[in-house]
Amino acid sequence: MHIYIRKSLLFISYTAFVIIAPLVILYAIGYRPQTSSPIPRSVGVILADASPNGAQVAINNIPLGTLPRSIPNIDPGTVSVEIMKDGYTSWKKQLEVKPTQATDIRSVHLLPSAFDTTILATNIAQFESSPNNLLIAVTTIKNTLAVYDDTGLMVIPEEKLFSRPTAISWSPDSSHILVTFPKNSYQLFSVTNGSLTKVPSKNLTGFTSIHWSPIAANAIYALDKNRSLVEYTTTTENIEIISKEVNIFTIASRTLYYQTFESKLGEMQLRSKDTRTLVKDTAKAIKKITATGDGLLALLFVDGELAIRASNGDYTTISTLTEDMSWSPDGQLLLVQTSPTELSIYNVENERLFSTPLKELHLITRLTQPITNARWFPDSLHILYESNGALLFSEIDTRDHPISQPIDDAKAPGHLVFGDESKSIFYLQKNNKEINLVQTWLVTKADR
Repeated sequence: MHIYIRKSLLFISYTAFVIIAPLVILYAIGYRPQTSSPIPRSVGVILADASPNGAQVAINNIPLGTLPRSIPNIDPGTVSVEIMKDGYTSWKKQLEVKPTQATDIRSVHLLPSAFDTTILATNIAQFESSPNNLLIAVTTIKNTLAVYDDTGLMVIPEEKLFSRPTAISWSPDSSHILVTFPKNSYQLFSVTNGSLTKVPSKNLTGFTSIHWSPIAANAIYALDKNRSLVEYTTTTENIEIISKEVNIFTIASRTLYYQTFESKLGEMQLRSKDTRTLVKDTAKAIKKITATGDGLLALLFVDGELAIRASNGDYTTISTLTEDMSWSPDGQLLLVQTSPTELSIYNVENERLFSTPLKELHLITRLTQPITNARWFPDSLHILYESNGALLFSEIDTRDHPISQPIDDAKAPGHLVFGDESKSIFYLQKNNKEINLVQTWLVTKADR
């Protein structure tokens, strides 16, 4: 090939690149040509997905198929979006589509239009699911302890208790059940071979703030009568003092955090038992400590101040009027109850959650009735809470409005446990004068 031919081909290729490259870039960021005008128009795209799988999406009442789906060439402005599936309540919102930007609606969670609820056990006082989610321990109004499976079958017969219990908890390996009674007394049971066996536990008397160790099935952490933080070994009944004059403590992952009477904030690594001081003086008493697996601490002080302490020691005050708070399962969001009737979200580090701004206390729910027992759904994008005797499910996406749906208007206040893959929930339900343990499905039979 002659040199002049090569130069000609190189020139043609360069010219084509110069002409085509800007067009490709414009198309990629959302511009589309118009036949009526030489000026390209800018469009947006919608990224849509929903749980459970198989939902359909429609934009401005035009069906566009099954999710997940990327919907391009959307003219800027407000559009009507509907996500639907047979057997479920549809999700509908008016959302703004911006030019050259993606509108993200991949956090939709549909709930059944009619909930399927099954009574598993009757006349129940408390219940707790085992860590492996295979068994449920219950105490009855007749002061007995029994164990059921998740279908409502009693797998371990009732054991008589000496008094009416106030709480029950499982060891991390699901081998033991600790029953708490008034005046800080306890009974410990071993769960073996389909029976409950009493385990000596006289040295537990007087303990408060009981926490099982997440890494040792025979270790319990608690505060004794003198407010010393202790480790109690169930197999030997040995007691080891970790720190004296402790105001409060909590356990997250493999770390124990505590505050002393002198307002020192400290931590102990459970595996190595190494301790260190995080803050020499927090200046005031702490009401609640919660932590993420990455070491982010949320500190709720007795005066209502809520602050986050980063692993590098930096503090950020979020609110000065706080009732309660809890970390999302992914550790990136904080659910904050700022008043009896308001719930807010603080987005610590989820940059992809466009509906909730970073580093800002963002109101998501305000009701006329008090809100109680607010908790996260396992997907870290939805919450459950109780109000006026009803259990409600709500998204945290406030665009247009946060969509919420009542699940049960007869829930007994308090505890709730998620079933396998969060397809159902277990809780106590009021039925006339009875309180029963029930399982309510959050999906239809076709999706179980």
